[in-house]
Amino acid sequence: MIVIPEFSENKDNAVVLYFSTEGADEAVLRQKIEAAYVCFSKMGSVVKNGKRYIAVEIEDQ
Repeated sequence: MIVIPEFSENKDNAVVLYFSTEGADEAVLRQKIEAAYVCFSKMGSVVKNGKRYIAVEIEDQ
């Protein structure tokens, strides 16, 4: 299964990808994201617009 972000956000030196945790086992989802996006610099849980997401930051070098 390919893990696709629900939306993204550009920052000065990075892009942040947001993956919805709705209806998913968060631990399993994190493992899939780690396998698919090996170049990420940070990963964490956030709430945006009342929904919970796993946010993955990828630095732009």
